[in-house]
Amino acid sequence: IKRVFGKKVFKTMISKSVKLEESPAYRESIFTYAPDSVGAMQYKKLAQEVIRRAKG
Repeated sequence: IKRVFGKKVFKTMISKSVKLEESPAYRESIFTYAPDSVGAMQYKKLAQEVIRRAKG
């Protein structure tokens, strides 16, 4: 993907995790269900990266 899209690809990666898979079953976001989980931290990091990129 990075070879094709280059700098358009975000650096932050979201790992598969049990907590991320469980949260929809409980109808909760990962930030409510497991706010200190690795998945929640990765999504926060991705959001920060999106905001930084949008600001230029």
